[in-house]
Order: sequence, then C-alpha cells, then structure tokens
Amino acid sequence: MEKHYAPAKKSIAKRFVCYMVPAASLLLLYHCPFKLLTGIDCPGCGLTRAFACMLLCDPKAAFYYNPVAPLLFVQLAGLLYFRIAAKKKVLQGVIITLAAVNAAALFAAWLVKII
Repeated sequence: MEKHYAPAKKSIAKRFVCYMVPAASLLLLYHCPFKLLTGIDCPGCGLTRAFACMLLCDPKAAFYYNPVAPLLFVQLAGLLYFRIAAKKKVLQGVIITLAAVNAAALFAAWLVKII
C-alpha cells in the first residue's frame, strides 16, 4: 500500500494560521500597528469611524475623522451601485485610476495632518 502524504499547501496553511492568528489578535488590543510602531497616525486612521459617520449621514463628523473618507464613501457607493443595481461592469482602468487618486489623496491628507 502506498502512503498518501498531505499536500504541502495544508502545511503552509497551518503555519500561516499559527503565526497570523496571534499577530492578528494583537490588533484587537491595539488597532493600528503603524501607530503602535511610530506613534503617528497612519493614512487610514479614522476611516472606520468616518465610514460609520457617513452611514449615519454625518459627513462633517466623517471629515473630522479622515478628510478623504467622504470622497471614498461616495466612490464606493457609486461602484457598488454600478456593479449590483445597474448590473454593469466597471472598467478596470477606472478602478485603477480611482485607486491611484485615492491613495494620493490619503497620502496628501496624512502629510497635512502630521506636518
């Protein structure tokens, strides 16, 4: 009889879980690893609270938490509308362009905040 060995993928997955679960659980204690390491807010700090404010129709509070969040929220809502409600495929070039613009906006807002 031949012995069947488990594929290497399962071993890699187990190692990933064994190392990443404890690391991810630390994030529950301290939410932002960038801030933990540097003491400075990261470009994405405040986005969760800002999105919650946008869901509650409070863009002023959302802008306070992260100035780029209202823009990101409107873009995400538009993309979801086109993808789900209108059942239209969003062009890959549009998504890449939006991602680049959003990354630049987050970085610029972050620089203004820390300077």
